[in-house]
Amino acid sequence: MLKALFRWLDATPGFYWACAIGSLILFVSVLVRLFLVVQVQTAGKRGPVDAVFWAGVAVVLSAWRWPFLLAAGHFNPDESQLIAGAITLKRDWVFWRSVDGATAGPLDFFALWPLHFLGVPLDFFGARLTALVLIWGTIVACYQTLKVFYKPEVAALACLPMLVIYAFVTQGDFLHYSTETLPIFLVAWAWYFILSAKADRRQENQVSVKWFWAGLCLGCLPWAKLQGAPIAAAVFVFALFLIFRQGRSNWNQSSKNGLRASLGIVTPSVFWIGMICSFGLWSDFYTSYIEHNLFYQETGSSFPEVMHGFLGYLGGDPTVPFFFCVSISIIVGLLLGKRTLRDHLPSVMLGGAILWMVVCCYVVLAPHRGFPHYLVFLFVPMGLLCGLAFAAWAARVGEVTPRRVIHFFPLLGIILIGVVPALIFRLRQPSPFMIGLLARDWANPRNEVSQVIVRYRQPGDTLGMWGWFPQVYVETNLAQATRDAHSQTSIDASPFGRYYQKRYLKDLASARPAVFVDAVGRNAFAYTDRDSYGHEMFPALDDFVKANYRLVKDCSLARVYVRVDRFMEKENNYGSSSSGPKSSGGIR
Repeated sequence: MLKALFRWLDATPGFYWACAIGSLILFVSVLVRLFLVVQVQTAGKRGPVDAVFWAGVAVVLSAWRWPFLLAAGHFNPDESQLIAGAITLKRDWVFWRSVDGATAGPLDFFALWPLHFLGVPLDFFGARLTALVLIWGTIVACYQTLKVFYKPEVAALACLPMLVIYAFVTQGDFLHYSTETLPIFLVAWAWYFILSAKADRRQENQVSVKWFWAGLCLGCLPWAKLQGAPIAAAVFVFALFLIFRQGRSNWNQSSKNGLRASLGIVTPSVFWIGMICSFGLWSDFYTSYIEHNLFYQETGSSFPEVMHGFLGYLGGDPTVPFFFCVSISIIVGLLLGKRTLRDHLPSVMLGGAILWMVVCCYVVLAPHRGFPHYLVFLFVPMGLLCGLAFAAWAARVGEVTPRRVIHFFPLLGIILIGVVPALIFRLRQPSPFMIGLLARDWANPRNEVSQVIVRYRQPGDTLGMWGWFPQVYVETNLAQATRDAHSQTSIDASPFGRYYQKRYLKDLASARPAVFVDAVGRNAFAYTDRDSYGHEMFPALDDFVKANYRLVKDCSLARVYVRVDRFMEKENNYGSSSSGPKSSGGIR
C-alpha cells in the first residue's frame, strides 16, 4: 500500500505543487475575508479567527514541507546526533551519564520523546515532525502575542511573513530538527506570557501566574542550548523592568510578580543541577557543557570568515536572503517612519522585539562559526517586527476612515511585499529532490554501513562509534555505547582531548558494544585520513579493538568491527543454515 503510494507520488510531482500552492491561496483568501468583514469582537478575545489561523498554519506548513519529512538520511549531522541521544536516553535517562550533547542541552533530546510516546518512531521522520510541531507552536505564540495589542484578523495577517519563510525554505540546515528549534519555541512563548501579563487587566492571581510561566520558559533555554542563555538573560531583565515599571504605585505586588518570574527561571536549573549532583556528574557536566563550550566559542573563525560562511550557504536558497532583505528594509522604515505610524505601535512590544533581534544577532555571531542553522534564531524576531509594521499600518488606516475599501492598502502591502515575491522565488526552484526517490528510500532506508550492522545486532545491543557518522545510530535504532554520538572531542587537538579520550575508552569498555564502527575514511564526514584520525591514533583504543573485535567490512567511508563472541555466534549460525545471510567481507 505505502509502496504504491510512494510510487505514485514519485511519478506525480504536480501533486506537491497543487497541495502547496492551493493551501496557501486558500489560507490567505480566508484571512482576507476575515480581515475585510466587520469584526465586533475586541482584540484579545477568542473567536473564529483563532481556529482558522491555528489550523491554517498547520495545513500550509505540512503542505509545503511534507516531502522533507520523508527524506532518507539526515539534512545535518546534528539531526542524527539528537535522535541518537534520544534513543540512548530511553535506555538510561540520566543525561551526562549516558549522553553528552556537546553544545546541545538535555531538553533538545527529551523534546523528541512526546511524539514517540504517541507512536511516532524515533527516526528522521519523527524528528522533523517534532520540528514542524514546534515551528507551528512558535508561529501560534507570535500570533497570540500580536493579538494582545491588535484584533485577531490583523494579528493573523501580520504573521504571514513568518509563515512564508518557514514554509518556503528548501535548504537542509533550515529544515531539520536542529538545536535551535526548541529554544526559539521557548522564547516565543516567554514573550507572549510577558506581554500578555503586562497588558492583562484581569484579576491579579490570573496575571501573576503568567510571570511564572515566562520565567520557566526562559529558565529552560540554557538547558536546551547554552547558546540561548544570553537571550534568556536579556529577556528576563526586560521582564523585570516591565514588572517594576508597571507597579511603581504598588511595590508589594510588583515584588511578588518579580519573585514569581524569578522562581520560574531558577526552577529548571534547580531540577537539573539537583539531578547532576545526585548522580555524581558535576565534573562531567561542568567540563563538557560549560568549560568546553566556552573553549569552543573562543576558538572559532574571524568575523569575515563567519560572514563568508553564512553568505556561501545562503546562495543556495534565495528565499532566506530575500526574507532578510525585506525584513531589514521594513524594520528600518518602521524606525524612521512617520510619527503617526509609530503611534500605533505598542512601545513595549516594539522595544522587546528589537531587543530580541539584537541579542539574537549576538547569539548568531558569538560562536565565531558560519553555520547557517544559527540564522534560524533571527527568523522569528525579524518576522515579528515585519508583522508589527503591517499591524500598525492596518490600525492607522482603520483610524483614518471607516470605509472598507481603504483596508485593501495594508492588505495588499502584506501580500505583495511579504508573500508574492517569496512565492515567485520558491516557484522558480525545482520540486523537492526526494520526490522521485520516495519509493526507493522506503524500500531501502539504510546505507551500506547500517546494512552490515543490522546483520549482527540483537535486542538490547549498543553501538560504538569513532569518527562522525551518527546517522547509523538512527538507521539501526541502536543506543550509543559512549556518551558522545561522535568523537570530534577525542580526535581534535584541544586542552580537553585527554579527558574526552579517557572517558570514551571507559564508556566503551563498560558497554562492550556488539558492533564498533570507525567512521574515518574516504568520503566520510569531517575525517577522511585514517592515518591521522583513525582509531589507531589512540593506542589504548586500538589495543582494545584488536583484543575484542573483528573487522567484517570496510565500506570505504567506514570500517565495521564486530565483537569476537558475536562474530563467532553469527558465523556458526550462518554456517549451519543454508538460508542464512553470509558474512559481509569476512575477517580482514
